[in-house]
Amino acid sequence: MSVIHTKTNMVVAHEPEPGDRFIQVVWHGPAEEGSRYRRTFEGPLWPIDQFQSSVEWALGMADFMVSPIYVTPVGPRELRRRRKEAVQ
Repeated sequence: MSVIHTKTNMVVAHEPEPGDRFIQVVWHGPAEEGSRYRRTFEGPLWPIDQFQSSVEWALGMADFMVSPIYVTPVGPRELRRRRKEAVQ
């Protein structure tokens, strides 16, 4: 895991492991009105070979965000879990 500090924020980039197929950028925003929990935003799944460009995008956006940006690999197990949840 790499933590890359920007001027006012940071990007947390989890290094891909063998078998990871996709990368996703995740960040948190303000809570919806009436809620005390921050909202989570998930970017689309990108092919794992887009890891470095995802980190670069996150670095370019980090100082505009109120919380860190996470670049997270997604492997087969996580994909199966997501598909299973989507069906239910």
